[in-house]
Amino acid sequence: MPTTTRELHLIQTLKFIEANPVYVTLHRFTRVADGAGGMKPDVENALSAQRVRVVHQTRPMPRVTEDGRTVLVDKVIVGTDDLDAAIGDTFTYAGNKYQIINAFDEPGWHRRVAEAIHHG
Repeated sequence: MPTTTRELHLIQTLKFIEANPVYVTLHRFTRVADGAGGMKPDVENALSAQRVRVVHQTRPMPRVTEDGRTVLVDKVIVGTDDLDAAIGDTFTYAGNKYQIINAFDEPGWHRRVAEAIHHG
């Protein structure tokens, strides 16, 4: 029996994920100096597969990315607070490649990662 609100929320998140779990492998690029004072992607590294729930957005949400592009978020990844995801990570789901455009804790008892862009 949960004793705190946080424990209850974590149980709810786990049950939500368990209703339709998938494993995604996020790919992250290390960044190196570009010689002009900025950074550029260098080597792509695959992270360990993570158990999450991918939620399709029936009404895609417009978001502005860090680099100023306006994109439509059509998927949201829901995971627990140990989800390792960062803006710029990519993954493949249902044969399509996606890029993470936003990562945030909501409100700390699970982690959501909004993503939108079909890559490739």
